[in-house]
Amino acid sequence: MGWDVHLVTSPGPELDEHKIQNYARCHEIRMKRGPALSDGPSLIKWISLLAKIRPDVISAGTPKAGLLGMLAGTIARIPNRIYVLRGLRLENTQGFQLFILEMIEKLTARCATQVLSVSPSLRDLYVSKGLTRPEKIVVLGHGSSKGVDTSRFRPALVKERQTLEQMRAQIGLRPDVPVLGLFGRHTKDKGFPIFFDALRQQELAELPLQILAVGDDESAGSFLSGTDSLAHNFVSLPRAKDLEVYYRMIDVLCLPTLREGMPNVALEAQSSGIPVITTTATGAIDSVEHRRTGILVSKGSVGELAWAIALLVRDKSLRDSLAGNARPWVLDRFTEERVNADHLVFYSALPISPRQSR
Repeated sequence: MGWDVHLVTSPGPELDEHKIQNYARCHEIRMKRGPALSDGPSLIKWISLLAKIRPDVISAGTPKAGLLGMLAGTIARIPNRIYVLRGLRLENTQGFQLFILEMIEKLTARCATQVLSVSPSLRDLYVSKGLTRPEKIVVLGHGSSKGVDTSRFRPALVKERQTLEQMRAQIGLRPDVPVLGLFGRHTKDKGFPIFFDALRQQELAELPLQILAVGDDESAGSFLSGTDSLAHNFVSLPRAKDLEVYYRMIDVLCLPTLREGMPNVALEAQSSGIPVITTTATGAIDSVEHRRTGILVSKGSVGELAWAIALLVRDKSLRDSLAGNARPWVLDRFTEERVNADHLVFYSALPISPRQSR
């Protein structure tokens, strides 16, 4: 059975790229991340589009697209409504904001016929908070929303090393000094204030170490201001399409996150043969095997994070051991091919009436 795929998203450069690739029919519906007056008109557009397409299955992720898509799918009586749970925004919130976000999640999950979680710990948290029934939410395989392109994210070849050294020098990285990577959006939820506090700890202040940060700054300037008092060489670059090259420039990836769904950067780094330091936060805890492919530290702990960084910077043999285990671990669990196959089996098994089949 083939699939006639329609992609619904807000306008932007990513949508333009999808249009060029031409693997799906693209539809633009402007959606704001947070609550907005435009949510009503956006919902009407969703309902109108679904009434026109009459899909057998609707699959929606992100909090806003999930809410609008599941509501519209229910109103339009789409038989299979899959809410893809990629993370939980209500973590680390409190008060009235927490109440609103819980109501949104409960409504979204109620409108869905099934909830697809991208990690086991995220599923467990969702159920423990009473956001849906245990039998309604599933994890495919070991999790992940898309898996890892392991042919792209791989260790550097011998013939590439000289070029990589030249590129490192061009962006300001010093030779023969371990490089700690900080990849992804620069937001408070990613734990960058904790990261900077860890670097200021005495055990790290005089340690030979440099940092390569790659990602968009969504911190209103507080990210770069946090680097002012650091003693270490700090190189910051915007989000890059050729991210696989930058993984090959670092020795350790650090992800001091406070919440995740399933962090792609952790899996991509390990596929590239790079050990990962991350936290016991939701999602992140599933992305590393502690003491085998990386180090897990308590969420929000400055002291533990500083200890883990110092340990891997000082101990090259441990670093190399973790790196040697990292790629095989990803190859066994999180390849793009495996994750895609799990999704294909899941969607192909959904009940589709013969009269609705194309």
